[in-house]
Amino acid sequence: MKSASDVTILFVDDEPDMLSSLHRFLRKEPYQTRFAGSGREALDILATQPIDIVVSDLRMPEMDGLSLLERIKSAYPAVIRLILSATRDMEHTIAAINTGEVYRFMAKPLDPEILKGVLRDTVEYHLLIAGRRETMVAIEKRLLQSCPPRGLCGADIAACMIPSGRLNGDFADYFVYNSRQVDILIGDVMGKGVQSALVAAAIKHQFAKSLAVFDCHVTPRISCPHLSHDSARSTKIVSGVQAACIEDLLELEMFCTLGFARLDLAAGRLHLFDLGHCPVIHFHAETGDCTLLKSGNMALGLKKESDYQAVTVDIKTGDVFLFHTDGVTETQSAAGEMYGVERLAENVRTNHHLPAAQLVDTIRTEVAVFSGRGRFSDDFTCIAVRIESA
Repeated sequence: MKSASDVTILFVDDEPDMLSSLHRFLRKEPYQTRFAGSGREALDILATQPIDIVVSDLRMPEMDGLSLLERIKSAYPAVIRLILSATRDMEHTIAAINTGEVYRFMAKPLDPEILKGVLRDTVEYHLLIAGRRETMVAIEKRLLQSCPPRGLCGADIAACMIPSGRLNGDFADYFVYNSRQVDILIGDVMGKGVQSALVAAAIKHQFAKSLAVFDCHVTPRISCPHLSHDSARSTKIVSGVQAACIEDLLELEMFCTLGFARLDLAAGRLHLFDLGHCPVIHFHAETGDCTLLKSGNMALGLKKESDYQAVTVDIKTGDVFLFHTDGVTETQSAAGEMYGVERLAENVRTNHHLPAAQLVDTIRTEVAVFSGRGRFSDDFTCIAVRIESA
């Protein structure tokens, strides 16, 4: 668990004497301190170092404190923001607090002991939030994530799942029947919090039950050597999940987008059921182009009657399939631009030759650089399948 000694506070003030005084006042405090003489310098530090709390003067040339904290809120929403304010600036300070730009303020001239007390309270608040986030991440990893299968004959599968720490509802699972046949499940429950996580876990469990009823008695990653991997059987599985979940989802007023794919390396085909989910990116080794796979079904939980349709494609050696959630494509830059499916497809096309693990790591790195933030605001989930022999 994170402790006070792991917390870093950035102080921003255009007066060198004030920064020197702050350094002297706080030299024996347990947390770490950084100092910046302007808003621009502060943003440069945030871009290169992990910062947990920012304390900024209000009146500064070029970029005032409120403008700085607004930019920090947009680019680094997890950073706690405080402001130093003279009484004549109280109206602006109160407005900033009411709009969520600022957590606390301290009046000038500073009283060293009051300053230390406010900072200690803020550090404790940060540690409380960080501990809650760590608990959420642990729940997501245990309930909603699964390790991609190894040892498939003819396919390399890897995943990158980075929880946001807010239980945003992403989940994934794999059902291995033998070395040439596997099901891939990826989904996103709309909403946040414990309820979304529990619904996602229930849907994962229901897929396992539906597989046992309509395919054979299987559990995730347990082999079933004599399985017919046809589209009609997959339709029964998805419809069985729909029938089992729909009443509860309607009552909870929740729905889930998901993708359910049957990868049959022996037959050289992939069957995909897309229930309102992000399109699967298919890189074609023969042409060097990418296409988007969608079967046009409605999300799970929107209505009782659903006639699910699948899309079936042939697979070739060197093909790549990328499954993902909207936490990847809807990641925004500092200017508010979305990363988008076009950039993601181009990344897959450019890096299709990489092993699956390196491909998803390359995607994670590029999206992180695009966002310019230390962490993703939504769950980040993508699964890469590279066909090695078909």
